[in-house]
Amino acid sequence: MELNAIILAAGKGTRMKSDLPKVLNPLGDKPMVSHVIENARQAGVKDIAVVVGYKGDMVRQAVGDGVSCYTQKEQLGTADAVKSASAFFEGTETPVLILLGDAPLLSAKCIKDLFEYFTENEADLCVLTASVKDPAAYGRIKRDSSGNFTGIVEKADATDEELKIKEINSGAMLFTPGSLTYSLERIKNENTKKEYYLTDAVSILIAGGKKVLAYDCGDENAVAGANTREELAALEEIYQGMRHPKQASW
Repeated sequence: MELNAIILAAGKGTRMKSDLPKVLNPLGDKPMVSHVIENARQAGVKDIAVVVGYKGDMVRQAVGDGVSCYTQKEQLGTADAVKSASAFFEGTETPVLILLGDAPLLSAKCIKDLFEYFTENEADLCVLTASVKDPAAYGRIKRDSSGNFTGIVEKADATDEELKIKEINSGAMLFTPGSLTYSLERIKNENTKKEYYLTDAVSILIAGGKKVLAYDCGDENAVAGANTREELAALEEIYQGMRHPKQASW
């Protein structure tokens, strides 16, 4: 499988109420970002880059050898973070998978399935999604009457009808290098936070006539992330349940 990955791991994670960078908060016996790296490697990802920021030296040390690290100098959004690692993918033809360092339960199987769907459909961008019982604060996946992916709407901007959508954005996105560069050159920070959002690549590429798809991986855990101690505890419960499934009692 010819695939490279960039893991976004620059955030401070203020709501975690921890001195650690967000991605170094532990899940089981290792930091969240280590699970992301491990799952990517198990999927067959060739080269991995990690974008660091807050307490970057700690993150570099934790991820160890075998990955490239790039520094996001300021917290200016996900697109800016990816742009910090542009040397990693420019001039190559290998597809680039963007992963979140705080989404440790995205399995190797989901990554493989996403890559297969992306390749078979000759997509320029494919967004990994999942349908969940409680979409909470996640961005909703919009589709037309034929089921074609038309965009992502954030919860804050969603209508009452859009809030009923159960399919959500996981944050994982698979690009051709050309479509990624094309998007990064055009993403603007015209929003309340004045940040550069990678999700804006969807509308930019659709407007540019590129092939943009969304793939529902069928696994709610794939989109599970942690922004607070409570969410991390919930992740831990899921993780331990995956490691030690309960035996059926007869």
